[in-house]
Amino acid sequence: MERYAAGKTTRRKVAHPLSLNMESKLRLDSLEALGWFDDEDVLDSDNYGACILIDSNTKKKAWFAVKSATPKTVKTLDGWTEFSTFKEAMAQAKKIFDKEVLTGRKNKPKEKKERTKPPVRPCFDRPYIRQGPDYRQGGLISVETFAETFKFRGVEFGNWVTQSERQGFIDATYDAFMDLTRIFGLPPTFASLGGTLGIAFGSRGKGDSVAAHFELDQWLIHLTKTKGVGALAHEFGHALDAYLAKRNKTNSKFLSEEFIYSIKDHRTFLREEARYIRNIKDQTMIPDFMFLMQNIVYKKYNGSLSKISEYSNNAARLDAATKKLYWAEPTELFARAFETWMSDRLIEEGQINEFLVYGTDQTPSSWNAKVSMYPESVEREQIVMAMENWVESLVKPWKILKKD
Repeated sequence: MERYAAGKTTRRKVAHPLSLNMESKLRLDSLEALGWFDDEDVLDSDNYGACILIDSNTKKKAWFAVKSATPKTVKTLDGWTEFSTFKEAMAQAKKIFDKEVLTGRKNKPKEKKERTKPPVRPCFDRPYIRQGPDYRQGGLISVETFAETFKFRGVEFGNWVTQSERQGFIDATYDAFMDLTRIFGLPPTFASLGGTLGIAFGSRGKGDSVAAHFELDQWLIHLTKTKGVGALAHEFGHALDAYLAKRNKTNSKFLSEEFIYSIKDHRTFLREEARYIRNIKDQTMIPDFMFLMQNIVYKKYNGSLSKISEYSNNAARLDAATKKLYWAEPTELFARAFETWMSDRLIEEGQINEFLVYGTDQTPSSWNAKVSMYPESVEREQIVMAMENWVESLVKPWKILKKD
């Protein structure tokens, strides 16, 4: 307001701060008459309407049906036909608008607008498949035997989990953790990370789309009653990631976050300084973990010239669609890489455990996604190999300590 007042005082021509240009004023005056309030096919950008113009020679004023109006150009709709009132000119403009624009819009097949749904783990509508050693000798495992074998801090069931479902969970999880610890070459107690973890079944659900989750504050893996199949390796990956951060007293809550980070547009980058981490318990595994992180983030690592991997790029695309950081989080990138490695290791040994891990080689459409959230092709091979080398360097000192 001060600028406008100043202009008036100094006789300068200054537009009033609340004034509208001709185009905006045309739409403001005409959109309601075009049916904008009631008809969704009338857009707020439509500029058909009625405009009053002055003949520069005769100074005569008249209304015209126009398509657009600016201080320099006015496009009339019917050859400069004059109207005496706004209502008459507007009626003509609407008649032409309906014929030229609105009819075409209404006849055009409308695309079905569906709410964008985030990718979700495929839900089993059949018994899961397992091929591997018969650890239970065909028998059933009690909760007490389960807890004692793996040394879990506790085993929890939800109120809605029936007795038969509890037995099914215990037997399947027993086989899964026996497979997992065998792949690592470590004793069964590794499943609980030496008594650090607890496990829950169908008792701490977080919504229909969540198959499982790891609770860091409780050090607990939870599998949902209906969608937990195939998610155990992923959640154990989270637990191991957090356990190594705690064990080595890093600044981050997860070891993966100490090595890679994500920014606002969901892209992920390597923390170069992480390679110089010193004086931690598991020092020997640092170079291999750094190499693993490089393969997760980059297609080919070359310092500042490194090219982002498709695995990381796809995660950013998935997050961009939901406008939330999840798939590109360091912890999620690591956990999905971990379950990919576990799946490929089982296949390498001619085994399958769909309760432990499932979905790493499924098509994106089966996850309700357009791109894969798992490593693919050559990148998958490289990440799996890097994970294998890291796991070997991680557990080798642990095995030596056990022997001693």
